[in-house]
Amino acid sequence: MKTTLIFVTLAKIKAKDKIDADFNIDDNNTQGTCADVQEDIYTAVLDLLTDDEKEKYLTTGKQLSFIQDDDPPPFTESTNPVSLGQFLAAC
Repeated sequence: MKTTLIFVTLAKIKAKDKIDADFNIDDNNTQGTCADVQEDIYTAVLDLLTDDEKEKYLTTGKQLSFIQDDDPPPFTESTNPVSLGQFLAAC
């Protein structure tokens, strides 16, 4: 008896144009790193908090910091993950 397994993966994806508009990102500037984007989003979310909520978070909450990921090793055709059909994400 043969068994067939079916997997369903759900993901929420936002269009780049929507993100660019929400965060005032344009193609006239460098796009930055993943950490840069996370910093912008973190700041935007903090700005949504009331003064009391922000004060509580900043005094008792877990502070986040983001590691810059813009220093990958030098790649060659034989070591570049894109050339090998793989996806590289530093964050």
